[in-house]
Amino acid sequence: KLDPSEATTLCNYGLLLHYTKNDTKAAMQIYERAFQLQPETLSDEEKISLYYNMAQLYEANLATLEEGRRMYERALAISPTDSTILGKLGLLFHQKLKNDSAAEEYYQAAVRVEDTDCIPAMSNYAVFLQHRQRYDEAEAVLKKAIEIQPDEADNYCNYGQFLQKKRGKIQSARYYYHMALNLDPDHLRTLCNYGTLLGKHVKNYTLAKEMFERAMDVDETNEDARLGYMTCMQEIHNAVIVDVGEEVKEAINDEDEEDEE
Repeated sequence: KLDPSEATTLCNYGLLLHYTKNDTKAAMQIYERAFQLQPETLSDEEKISLYYNMAQLYEANLATLEEGRRMYERALAISPTDSTILGKLGLLFHQKLKNDSAAEEYYQAAVRVEDTDCIPAMSNYAVFLQHRQRYDEAEAVLKKAIEIQPDEADNYCNYGQFLQKKRGKIQSARYYYHMALNLDPDHLRTLCNYGTLLGKHVKNYTLAKEMFERAMDVDETNEDARLGYMTCMQEIHNAVIVDVGEEVKEAINDEDEEDEE
């Protein structure tokens, strides 16, 4: 039975509803009850958790974005160098509140922490920079992510994608995709990106098809994998038709030469 005056119990129950039961409406009601108590008994860690989780639920609704911002800022006031919270504020200002200067300020603060928790913020900041055609800065951030967390496939995939799409460095992109797949052979995004590269730029549709097949083994519903696979099959089919046509043409030419003799 819940003790309605016990903030810690309410926080824990809110977490259960939020993440285990996926009942966000009920979770918010419990979080708000805990918040209204303003309990002195909550530890700083519990307060951060409460504010952070309330912020996530608030920012999911356009009508309560400002409440989400305030909750993140409450959490940040307790832990000013928490790269996760800094990154969340950066993303909130970037994507929803549309305040570029504030977004960049929070992204940069998160990146300066240089711990593994800052990696999502670094990825989002790199996207922010690319959208503004600040490619050299974006590349530096992506390379720094690899330096901070060299055992994470996502980081190599992100840099490979950047090299492929923004720099046109196909061989370098292949290298980083290989690095990602060495770390995680089932990394879905890398398999799809590498398949696209092999088909579009290398014209090796057989190997590209293999990448998309591996991607579908990981997630058979993935649209990028399914579309890529069908494209490769069509290209392979077209190549066979062309080859057969060339063979027929050569045979006809040979027959014509024999007739002339």
